[in-house]
Amino acid sequence: MLQRSILLIKTIDILSITLSGIIAYIAYLGLEEWPMPFYHSMAIVLSALLSLIIFPWFGVHKLDKYGLFSSVHKLIIAWITVTTVMILFGFGLKISTDYSRVWIAIWVVLGAVMLVVMRSFVYRSIYYINNQGWHLNKIVIIGAQQLGQMLVRNIKASEPYISVEVVSFFDDDKKLQGKTVENIPVNNNISTLPTFVEKNEINEVWVTPQCIEQSRLKTILVQLRHNLVTVRFVANLFSFRMINASITNRYGLPVITLTESPMIKKRNRLLKAIEDRVLATLIQESGPVWAKKEENRATRFGTFIRKSSLDELPQFWNVLKGEMSIVGPRPERPHFVEQFKHEIPDYMQKHLVKAGITGWAQINGWRGNTDLRPRIEHDIYYIENWSVWFDIQIIVTTIFKGFFDKNAY
Repeated sequence: MLQRSILLIKTIDILSITLSGIIAYIAYLGLEEWPMPFYHSMAIVLSALLSLIIFPWFGVHKLDKYGLFSSVHKLIIAWITVTTVMILFGFGLKISTDYSRVWIAIWVVLGAVMLVVMRSFVYRSIYYINNQGWHLNKIVIIGAQQLGQMLVRNIKASEPYISVEVVSFFDDDKKLQGKTVENIPVNNNISTLPTFVEKNEINEVWVTPQCIEQSRLKTILVQLRHNLVTVRFVANLFSFRMINASITNRYGLPVITLTESPMIKKRNRLLKAIEDRVLATLIQESGPVWAKKEENRATRFGTFIRKSSLDELPQFWNVLKGEMSIVGPRPERPHFVEQFKHEIPDYMQKHLVKAGITGWAQINGWRGNTDLRPRIEHDIYYIENWSVWFDIQIIVTTIFKGFFDKNAY
């Protein structure tokens, strides 16, 4: 059901982009200029294809767990990004004069409207289908302890637009006999699971660790092979400090990576590099010295430049060279890295990505001679939750809020 929903969203997005381009052309030039010139048709086709590449970077093809409003924000930003790339492409090839600016403007606005309207239609349709109980995905969880309970809460919270029902827990703990956990009944006889799965048409069985002896679990899994059911294992990694843990196949074995940032993925690194190069300009700053508030080595003019963050402008040259990013953790001098990595837990995690001119910590006031612990926590939060949309939020906040900072000196 989920894959079909994503395919439906992609198809409707392409149709919306294509139809809005055609309608914008007819609205501006009329049917007298029909059929559309080849280069106009190619612009529409390339934009639709480009959306298949750029839209996933913004996560707009997924059913947003926060609902339609959050999805619309991402969708509009993604569409503006597509049109911006196409316009820059036109300037680069020196063919931008072949296209009417009025047509492009109408297309951008109409495309955004159609994308939002059709996305609203998709959300409402899926919501209606789920309320009718069609395509219901029934789940059983082995293990009603903390991890199993967390799994239930995450299922309920993360996919409200997907029809999922947790039918029952299975757990040998006699203390849970006849009780409900997270409003779900607990079955104390795990040996009856295969019969329960067949009788209740269960689609998935989720297994949490240390809830059953391996020999018994193996016997039950063999019996489940006779049913059309998917078995999933949940790894208990919550005792570790992780940055976007992911499971990959290495040498034929499933390997869990504990410290993977979204920016480690090749396509995201490419997107981040493009974002930085487009926004970057100018030169470099120097001086491996930890600044002190009200120190007398700064002139009045220098103090103003520091307070207004204008001293950051030369660092754009480092961005152009690929040594820094526009948005990222605050850079540290090597001397301080050696000092703090032994004093502050998780300090080195922030060095998984390039340092930034501005960042999540800076716009939240953790700049200059402030407490390092919350500053690093903000940096790690940024690494864990990176997206282009997050970068845009930070840049916009920097423009309107960050130029004059009480902690800058």
